[in-house]
Amino acid sequence: MQFLISSVPLKETKKNELLDSLTIKELEVLELVSQGLNNSDIANILSLSKVSIKKYISSLFKKLDQKDRLSLALFCKNYNSYN
Repeated sequence: MQFLISSVPLKETKKNELLDSLTIKELEVLELVSQGLNNSDIANILSLSKVSIKKYISSLFKKLDQKDRLSLALFCKNYNSYN
């Protein structure tokens, strides 16, 4: 998955506005998803339950208009490459 994340460019969109709508915890989860970690690993790192992580990821899908984890990771990767 990390190979795919590093090789696919995305067009610049209103990323700043979208990211401004995220909570600090959502940003933390997004960063860890972009590293290719699974829900269990993210839950352990953030000392949260797997159910909480699923809820954060669902919220990220909705707020960032993404449909899967790879899309979230690509969104994060491309945002970081512009800043």
